[in-house]
Amino acid sequence: MRPQSVLLSYLLSLCVLLFTSCDSPEPRTRLLFAAGNGLITGNQSVTGGNILSTSVYAETGTGNTLKNFKITRIYDNKDSLTYLDSTLNVPEFGLFFTFATRSLNGKETWRFTVTDEKNTVYERKYTLTTTSSNAARQPFYTYSSYFYQKSAVENLRYFSLADGTAYPGYAGRNNPEIKNKVDFYFSQLTDKSISLQAVPGAGIRFKTTPLTPADFSDIRTEEALTSVYANSSATPTEVLPRLSKNQLIAFRNNTKSGIIRIAGFDKAFDAEKNDSVLVRMRYEVKTQK
Repeated sequence: MRPQSVLLSYLLSLCVLLFTSCDSPEPRTRLLFAAGNGLITGNQSVTGGNILSTSVYAETGTGNTLKNFKITRIYDNKDSLTYLDSTLNVPEFGLFFTFATRSLNGKETWRFTVTDEKNTVYERKYTLTTTSSNAARQPFYTYSSYFYQKSAVENLRYFSLADGTAYPGYAGRNNPEIKNKVDFYFSQLTDKSISLQAVPGAGIRFKTTPLTPADFSDIRTEEALTSVYANSSATPTEVLPRLSKNQLIAFRNNTKSGIIRIAGFDKAFDAEKNDSVLVRMRYEVKTQK
């Protein structure tokens, strides 16, 4: 055989081997952020107390299974909190995740991980730099947030006075770390009614007041803030049903006093019910540090 023919035969055999390898890649696990209008996929600067969303998708190849999905939030590179820890047994998984940033200046690193049956961990993360008017020199904190309940997963119901963060219902109920941080929560009783309730064991009590939104704005000192609860003649309670716009509610727990203002209700038309229904409620909080 001529040298040229031997060389040609060798090259053809090598090409067949290469193409065979490329046609059968090893299946691997992927964890992705979906892009879309308003969805967070990377590092950003945002306002403290902002409500944000991320769409996460994970899949694995044939012969493999996803076993765990976890979301961890890290404050200022030191305080870590497991937000969600889900056991899985599926080849693919998706979650539309809605959350709120804390109403303080700082950095939040959100870490999303998925683990497959080979115990390999895949990770995506981003860091949010939060800006807030709350500063150390101020006599108290002022927070602004929303309550809404679109579904069992997509909602914000629980609230922490310590850092002005709103949490989803599943986190406030089932996550011990978050359960110990939150003070009160909201429940949507009907399409037209929302209630305020103390978290069991949080030691918080509410009192109705005759104050107006102008009075809320005029509270500028810690003394004025703490006097609201003390001066109210209403009976302390753990539940206030049927909240109304511009209602001002004083509160006190074991360490601090403050006031909640129900700022307003946002409605949307429900074609199925042929009527306007509540979709979210805006509220503001002034609280001792």
